[in-house]
Amino acid sequence: MGTSRSQVEETSSSATSVNVRWRHVVEGHAEMARYRGRVLSILSSPERVLPGRRPGEEWFYGRGGPSAWIKVVVHWTNDRGTVVTAFARRRLP
Repeated sequence: MGTSRSQVEETSSSATSVNVRWRHVVEGHAEMARYRGRVLSILSSPERVLPGRRPGEEWFYGRGGPSAWIKVVVHWTNDRGTVVTAFARRRLP
């Protein structure tokens, strides 16, 4: 996962970027529609990052949103990440 959190960007225009599939996020979690900006800020300045369940997956967490926390799931391939979902959580795992 050769990137640092500070290198995460909104588009897939560089080798150290995250592609945010926002339409996919809100189709699965309509309550997140108002929180696109917050999701982007969590990607650039998360309060916590944990490894995901699958290889190449990370979970980014930040406070706020429709509940206490927002969880953003990123799948990494080489130095490119894709946000596969983002949703509200009442607490951290």
